[in-house]
Amino acid sequence: MGAKGREERFDPVPEIDPHEARERSEEAGSALSDEATRVEASFRSIFENRYGAIHLYVVRRLGSSNQDVLDVTAQVFAVAWKRFDQVPEPPNDLPWLYGVARKIVSRHRRTQQRRQRLHDRLTSEALVSGQPSHPTDTEGVRVRAAMDRLRAKDQEVLRLVLWEQLSHAHAGEVLGCSANAVAIRLHKARQRLRVELTLEPAPGGADPAVTDVAFPEGH
Repeated sequence: MGAKGREERFDPVPEIDPHEARERSEEAGSALSDEATRVEASFRSIFENRYGAIHLYVVRRLGSSNQDVLDVTAQVFAVAWKRFDQVPEPPNDLPWLYGVARKIVSRHRRTQQRRQRLHDRLTSEALVSGQPSHPTDTEGVRVRAAMDRLRAKDQEVLRLVLWEQLSHAHAGEVLGCSANAVAIRLHKARQRLRVELTLEPAPGGADPAVTDVAFPEGH
């Protein structure tokens, strides 16, 4: 049969029961509401359980006197809320949050450095900083000074393992490397820290091993 003689046929549009359609719509809306409630409850649990650890992580890197600590900490959880479908189940949520915090802290530092350079250029004044106000705070000042002389990568691996007490595997998730690489970095960082500590002899001449150093809170 030619194209002109061919009749087009269409399946009839099925009739929809308004009552059934309303019920399906209500069921879908209820399911969405239940899911939203579940997500909100899960996020609240993570926030309440992890806020202290993330806040301390930020304080140790920016300093307890830094006015941006609360803002940076809040940004970490804002990212977690926006990307909640990517947040692992506990306990793996903590390394994930540390990874987010690390990026936000790094970005914050770069911003602060740009502002500082602009300030220096405009004022043409060298800012004097880093001198401890209490030179008798022996061990704390000594360790902080030694840590500050290390490379950023060495500082971070020491802080993650010794301060945050992460396993090598979890520290690797934060740093984006394997657990074996973390072990190697940690070993080298400890050696470098030990060398730096020898540059400033401990009071009484005793120099504790790096693993025994009581790292000051808030740094």
